[in-house]
Amino acid sequence: MEKIVDKGLKVDLHIHSILSKHKDGSKVNFNTLKNLPTLIKKLNDNNVNICSITDHDAFDFSLYNKLKDEEKKKGSIKKILPGVEFSVLFESESEKRVIHIVTIFDDRDVEKVEKIQEILKFNRDKPNYDTEELAFSENKYLDLLQKIDIDTVMIAHQKASLTSNNSKKDGDASSLGIKKFNEFLFTDYFEAYEFRNKKNEIFNKNYIHNSNLEEALRFITGSDCHDWSVYPNENSSSTSEYKYTYIKSLPTFKGLIMAITDHMRIRMVDSFFNPSSYKIESIDIKIDDEKIKIPLSKGINVIIGDNSIGKSLLLNEITDYNKGCKGTIKKGFKKYLSENNIEIKTKIKSETIFFCDMQGDIREKFDGNKLKGSDFLKKYFPEDVNPLTYRTKVENEFKRFYDAIEEKFQYDEKKQLLPKYYLPINETISQSLTFTNEVKQIKNINLSKLINDLTSLENPLSSIKNNTEMSLQDLEKLNEIKRLVGELLITQNNKKLAMENENKKINSFSTFVKLFKTDYMKTTTDEQKLITEFLENKQHTINEITDLIKKNLNIKKFEFDIAECDIQPNTRPLAKFEFVSKLNIDKIGNSYINSILESVLNKQWKLKVKEITKNELKKNISYYPKEIDDPLEVLKNKINEKIESDFSPKHSIIEDGMDKYKDLSSGFNSQIYFTILSGETNHKGVYIIDQPEDYVSQRSIRERLISQFKEMGERRQVIIVTHNPQFIVNLDVDNVIFLGKEDNKFSIKSGALEYENEDYSILKIIADNVEGGLDTVSRRLKRYEKGIQF
Repeated sequence: MEKIVDKGLKVDLHIHSILSKHKDGSKVNFNTLKNLPTLIKKLNDNNVNICSITDHDAFDFSLYNKLKDEEKKKGSIKKILPGVEFSVLFESESEKRVIHIVTIFDDRDVEKVEKIQEILKFNRDKPNYDTEELAFSENKYLDLLQKIDIDTVMIAHQKASLTSNNSKKDGDASSLGIKKFNEFLFTDYFEAYEFRNKKNEIFNKNYIHNSNLEEALRFITGSDCHDWSVYPNENSSSTSEYKYTYIKSLPTFKGLIMAITDHMRIRMVDSFFNPSSYKIESIDIKIDDEKIKIPLSKGINVIIGDNSIGKSLLLNEITDYNKGCKGTIKKGFKKYLSENNIEIKTKIKSETIFFCDMQGDIREKFDGNKLKGSDFLKKYFPEDVNPLTYRTKVENEFKRFYDAIEEKFQYDEKKQLLPKYYLPINETISQSLTFTNEVKQIKNINLSKLINDLTSLENPLSSIKNNTEMSLQDLEKLNEIKRLVGELLITQNNKKLAMENENKKINSFSTFVKLFKTDYMKTTTDEQKLITEFLENKQHTINEITDLIKKNLNIKKFEFDIAECDIQPNTRPLAKFEFVSKLNIDKIGNSYINSILESVLNKQWKLKVKEITKNELKKNISYYPKEIDDPLEVLKNKINEKIESDFSPKHSIIEDGMDKYKDLSSGFNSQIYFTILSGETNHKGVYIIDQPEDYVSQRSIRERLISQFKEMGERRQVIIVTHNPQFIVNLDVDNVIFLGKEDNKFSIKSGALEYENEDYSILKIIADNVEGGLDTVSRRLKRYEKGIQF
């Protein structure tokens, strides 16, 4: 038997034989053991894979056994299951109604199956009913099931649509009223509900959706055929078109249980897998010269196993280390394979991979601002926020701050450099001349900066002019601005030219005095030279002290002065999400600038410009680099690094209406990420992920991620490494690959959840080897109180 589901199975669990004659009369006269070949041919012609003859309150083992021989033949029939259509009288508060329950039994215990006929033997040519309504009471029905003692699937009739005025049709589960029907639903009394008429499909789906009952209410069709010669019609007078049900299941009773209790495994068309999606057929491994082929499903494949057995290694190997695995880790993986004589043959080409998220990658995409680096996601993001306007304001304010500190340092240096010279005893020698060279050239830093700023406006203005969004009126205004800027630039350049001419005159005068002094000093006495030098030094000192006093008066208490301004992010909506391009900060202002300064200085220390010294600044810069002597340079570097980081673009994905600057949890980011991936249809290829449960709560996995991954599994092949039982059992995966060791040798076991053979059962492997697996498997089966074995 195959290990995994390759396509949906067509089922019909409601076919009658002549044994139903006590209720259906002559309608079933043709349906005898002699005419069974007619039914078999009809079943094969219609490509039916799983079927059951379910007579009214009776069972014919010989007919069942003869039909079961078809499982061994080459036709479409893969599984014949024993079944009975029970008539059961249920009571509600106001009335009694007979409900027809198609009850399918496990076929594995042949002796118990054979005894069903004896347990349901007739009394005077009809079933041994205990009510006047030609039905079993509910207690008698449950008692019969207990005597039969076989696991069952119970499917209640619901031939009328749930939105119909005729919803109380005899035999239907809804005939007892909505209160009792809801009781059936929420206690999982029945595994599914049967309808036949094709037109009821849309009404039932509408009811399920509007009532939010997708998980609780599952529908399946049954032909209810009473004449095998016209199968799949009910009888020769039938006019309605019968529509088969497909289930995603292995052809076993356990497979039927798994399918019938999950609405995602039941369809009216075989559309469980995307036929056009790229698929890896198998993972081929060689262990100790033994070749092992692990078949893969078109849908969801999970890899589980012992700790440190090599699950993540397997993903890295089959993707040929597509994610750039760290050298040391890759080296360790290769060493592990070599020591255990393992060779992984399968390699997936990068162009056939939709996404590959190794452990921690999703968190890194969000926290490391790498979302827009993805070819798939970047198309959804709006353009980056232009940081220039905001950053320039901050940098200009820090420039003002640096200039203030520089001015204080220059004052300190000048103070230290005040001259020391010899003081003569007699200063009254009249024959000496005093020469001065204190006529200084004019310096105007602000004028140079203004000219540079005005010049820098020319390129942006030209760029704006070439923008196609500019109207004629806009261009006229822009040209006026360019003209005014040009006039200002001419005026300031004229000022600069005048200043340069004046400095030439000063330079000529200074040169003349210097030359005259040199000639004069050659003709004076030594005493006259000494006095002349002293008088010149004295004048120089007076000038220096005067400058120091001026500089000291200019050093004032410094405070940042920048208006607070919000930084608006750019957003682009997509369904219920918003793709956000923003900066790492959401506003600028004095508090922001002070926070930058505090981040690079030692705690508890406040920088006061009027009092700061180089040594003091050097001592109080955090993690001061020894190789740089200038503390102001270090301060600038550290602040620039922080500004560079803060004004870098950042990208996030949020749900509509959320705070665009709020940092979401890693778990919530993962939920958003998986929602977007699950809805993607344009990008083909395999999705590979290592431990999707990381950082996500159990509740979020149950309420959001399971449905997202199920949707993804319908669109593409998915390969998952996980330790979480919800990502195995509740996700209802299509293939489980267990890596383990037995007798110190590698062991690989695989198959669908329902797969079992003489050596192992996949559900038991999960229960025994995954933490929390036993409870999850038991809850998933839903009929565990009946003792289903796994």
